[in-house]
Amino acid sequence: MTDAGGMAVVIVGLVVGALSSGAVGLGFPIVMIPALALGFGLETAVIVSAFPALVIDVANLAETRDERHRARGLVAFGAIAACGAVVGSLVRSGIDERILSGVLVVAIGAFIVSELFPSTPSPSRKLGGASIVAPVLGGLLQSTVGIASPIMGTYFLNRTETRRAFIFHLTSMFVLIGTVRLVVIVATGDFSYNRTVASLSLAVVGLVGRAVGSRLGGRLDKQRFRRVVVGVLAASLIPLLARSF
Repeated sequence: MTDAGGMAVVIVGLVVGALSSGAVGLGFPIVMIPALALGFGLETAVIVSAFPALVIDVANLAETRDERHRARGLVAFGAIAACGAVVGSLVRSGIDERILSGVLVVAIGAFIVSELFPSTPSPSRKLGGASIVAPVLGGLLQSTVGIASPIMGTYFLNRTETRRAFIFHLTSMFVLIGTVRLVVIVATGDFSYNRTVASLSLAVVGLVGRAVGSRLGGRLDKQRFRRVVVGVLAASLIPLLARSF
């Protein structure tokens, strides 16, 4: 891909990902990482996207902070997810990402089928509040392939009643895991000067896009919001399938 073509893909990915994250609380890594990876490789994509993803999540969390009094099970979930994030950051280079991507494809596919055919039992609905599957996989995947929103999004979508509650629960975990991941990346010296400049630039533009997306998302009723979230998760299958095969 030419430099101009690669930059065009990155810009489109940045805008779409930021708008999606502002509207429904997820989507930035799903779109941004594959876009960056096309021109700069997966390793650089995961590292460069870490900071902008975190600041977008912090902004979402601050906007929905009034939901904190109704939050449930986040402390235990977060503690387990943070451990998974640390492990994932340390062993990132030694794990075959195709295996992890394959796990995500199966999980997302099962969830989408359950949404299209409501009589089909959803694995996410069977998991109790004490389940460690979602936080372990979420933390591990966020640190290795940079995308945990399909697992965590599926988990919290069936455990929250409103858009704001969903975004607060989801981004609480993203902020925790994202902070752990960023600290490990910095500590291991993976941020070069060029990566740092690119990351800061993406963060500034991403915050603007997130603000616009938030206004659009506030107009969605419960049913439309759920459909948009399922649509974003379905779209995530495209880059994940590309990684798996």
